[in-house]
Amino acid sequence: EKLLTNGATLAEVLGESLPAMEEEDEKKEEGVVISIHGPAERDEEKVFDDAEMRAFYTQLPDLKSVLPAVLFEEPARGAASTVDEADSDRFEAALAELPRCSSMQQVDELASELCCRGLHLNRRKLIKALTSPPRDRPEALRYYCRLAATLSLCFKHVGPELAAILKDEFDAFSESEDASQLPARLRNAAYIAEAVKFGILAPPDAFSCLKQLLDRFSEQQAHAVCTLLEGCGRFLHRHRETHDRCEAILELVTKLRSVQRLPLDLAGNLDNAVSLTRPPEIITAQVEKREPMHQYVVWLLHHHLNKNNIDKVARQLRKLPWSANSSVESWVREAMLSCAEVKYQAIYLVAAVAAALLKHKEGAVLRTVDAALERLRVAIDRNDARQSQSRICLSRFVGELYAYRLVDSAAVLRVLYLLVPKESGVWGRVVPVTHVPAHAETRRGAAPTARPLLAPSEPIADAPDDCGRLRMALALLDTVGAYFKEGSARRRLDVWLLYLCRYLHCKALTVDVQFSLADTLSTLRPTMVRPPSYAVACELVSKLEARVARE
Repeated sequence: EKLLTNGATLAEVLGESLPAMEEEDEKKEEGVVISIHGPAERDEEKVFDDAEMRAFYTQLPDLKSVLPAVLFEEPARGAASTVDEADSDRFEAALAELPRCSSMQQVDELASELCCRGLHLNRRKLIKALTSPPRDRPEALRYYCRLAATLSLCFKHVGPELAAILKDEFDAFSESEDASQLPARLRNAAYIAEAVKFGILAPPDAFSCLKQLLDRFSEQQAHAVCTLLEGCGRFLHRHRETHDRCEAILELVTKLRSVQRLPLDLAGNLDNAVSLTRPPEIITAQVEKREPMHQYVVWLLHHHLNKNNIDKVARQLRKLPWSANSSVESWVREAMLSCAEVKYQAIYLVAAVAAALLKHKEGAVLRTVDAALERLRVAIDRNDARQSQSRICLSRFVGELYAYRLVDSAAVLRVLYLLVPKESGVWGRVVPVTHVPAHAETRRGAAPTARPLLAPSEPIADAPDDCGRLRMALALLDTVGAYFKEGSARRRLDVWLLYLCRYLHCKALTVDVQFSLADTLSTLRPTMVRPPSYAVACELVSKLEARVARE
């Protein structure tokens, strides 16, 4: 249009007629758009967690298409609006149902009913009701915002007026440090967060509120920051337009949290709010792919095995191609050693299957026994609390192997002395990590199992409050104790029990360990009297060692 005007002026000056100009169709230029956002951020459906939540915040009913147009006519300016008292009472009765709304359908029905009851003549009553949510129902704020967003499509004043009131309240709260106003401050912040998700407030308004809180950061402001981030933080972080600014806000919150001294609960709430806004990346665990025959072995030993089909399971294992496939033996061994995946009371069934396989696969069974003893020794030396369950199961499994005569008493005693060495109860000494093969006998004149501390501050591997070794020893004694009641085996176990009594005085026993210890010793040695003190226990050990030296 401007071109035509200038062309006409030029033609008049030149005294010539204006040539006809044809309109050209604009051709769209195709190009490559480069975005720093990933597919999940470009997809608007990923803003909300699920389809139900997305429908709640985005699918608002169009009341103008279903209700008469006369209900949405605004009164003319300067014209006196007459409101019938009966109509006003009906409108107030319908508005009184708002605090009791608890679903999307109820809110939409209430919006339609308010329009039919003369909403265009009761604007102030609606705004007053929207700004007075119930204090005992924080979840009602989302329904209040949905009603305001629905009515804003028909009456343009509803959204701006509600937004102005919320921002004014927020400004008033941010200038005050009165702790008594904290519940109202948090309720206002939660209301603003819901208004942002419904579009009543723009995202820049939310960032302005957050920036205002962070500029005057304190304990009172930190509570409001948590509420805002928990309410609309993820919404802003997932939007393509507000992602970068939300990242900057989160970095600022993290820095302020690290330099500001806050109560532990408040600092934890800030960390949770940041994690909720920007969830950490979840790395899915890679499931080990097993061959069908391997899966069959695991199923036999971990799921199908029971006390009535021990022989059947053993026959099925013997039918496997042990000679043709060298992996069969390792599969069976690993399935037997992973006792933590079997019920604790059913571990003896796995040992029974190993005993049944001994006649036919002696080498494989003996290698399984050696692997069990070696794995138990490694678990003792490693002393990892995360492996406490597997360590106790391995102890029980070794005991069941002894019950089925796959392990001799000397091997069991070696395990007990690995758990509680002779010098482990001496103050100022630590038990080092040693590598002793499970099948090797202890040589005479070997180095002591414990050494002096290299420095007073050296960490002790078996700390006084660590009862892991003691739990493993009790699990082993509960299994094999009934077989050490006579002969040389009884005497050798009594010697170890004396060292155990001295070891107990160096431990801070928990209640469950005390009860387990009392039950085990009452079953194993009913007449045994434990030394009342550490000095008495050391004296008994000294007498025992002196007598052994003389002999």
